[in-house]
Amino acid sequence: MNDRSFYIRNVILLISINILAKVLLVSTVSYITPQDAIHFIHLDGTDWQRNWHALNITSDNRPLADKLGYTFDSLWFVNIAHNGYVYDKSMSILFPPSKSYCMYIFPPLYPLFIKGFSFFLGYVLAGLLVSNLASIIAVILFYTTALNYLDSNSAFRAAILFSLYPHNLVFWTLSFSDSLYTVFLLLSWIFLDSGKLISAGFFMMLSSFTRLPGMVLFPLLSVVYVIKRPSSMRVWRLVLGISCLGLFAMPMLYWMFLQVKTETGNTLYDIRSLCSGDSLLSGLPGLFSQSLFGLLFTYFAILGVYYLKDVDRTLQIYSMGFMFFYIVFSHPTLGVVIPRYIGTIWPLFIYYGKKLGSTDVCFYSVVFFAIASLIVILQVNQVSAI
Repeated sequence: MNDRSFYIRNVILLISINILAKVLLVSTVSYITPQDAIHFIHLDGTDWQRNWHALNITSDNRPLADKLGYTFDSLWFVNIAHNGYVYDKSMSILFPPSKSYCMYIFPPLYPLFIKGFSFFLGYVLAGLLVSNLASIIAVILFYTTALNYLDSNSAFRAAILFSLYPHNLVFWTLSFSDSLYTVFLLLSWIFLDSGKLISAGFFMMLSSFTRLPGMVLFPLLSVVYVIKRPSSMRVWRLVLGISCLGLFAMPMLYWMFLQVKTETGNTLYDIRSLCSGDSLLSGLPGLFSQSLFGLLFTYFAILGVYYLKDVDRTLQIYSMGFMFFYIVFSHPTLGVVIPRYIGTIWPLFIYYGKKLGSTDVCFYSVVFFAIASLIVILQVNQVSAI
């Protein structure tokens, strides 16, 4: 079998594994009740009961599509896709009219994709389609990128870990922006690595318009560009290259600090602080109050960041930058969300694809799926955070 045939075979296998895992995950939503999940992990179900009562629903009277595509952040995305950043009565389950500016926490690109597909499917199904198609593209891009640093077997193992990582599997299945964001992260790296700065800058811009942490790419990939530059490159060309990348940050900076302020009276930085409590060092207390699984994921992420130096120094710097950002400037409930953030730091999975053997990957895949099953049941059955 030649290299191209081997590559195509592995891509087909990875897509098949991804789809099968999602089908099984959705089946758990259909057959396992949130009460069972709450009892299994000894959680207090008061919040869930209050949530269902406030919304006048029960855990089993919602259509499956709504559970998967109209829950928590998905409500924001779907409503923004349908109405733009305009308050609608249906959004009262998310926030009162006095806090309508909170919808700007969610950048516009993923809702625009939803709107584009909604003409054929409706908004809820369109969100699910965009998320799931993007997840398949993300796996292919990741595997292709991993081949630059690993042999084909190790890259294949890394891609399996990447696609079955619990928070990736869950949020790539539901109507969330994570998978689309990951696609743009990977494309930014791929084009920067090939020296195509305009394309890299363009996808850096798209990543920031999908999720706000995408803005971290601009300083991070500028550093990577400096490290990767040929030793013979003249200073003026280096400055020109960094400036080229920086220009693509301008549209997002304009949206964050001028357009949003014009429409709401607050900059996006102020809105994040008012609505979710994000600020410098706000996430640190939550770092040490995580669940056991959260602590383990954080420990292995930090370990992976350190040992990435044995794979590629620029991958280590990239991962270190994102890890630092997520910890230092993040949500006060960092202990809840950092495992989800870790899933977007894709070089970590390259390290573990190299480190772990096939038997290890099989074992962790089963563990990952079991954790994902619990997460998805709890996620889809608490409709909003009220």
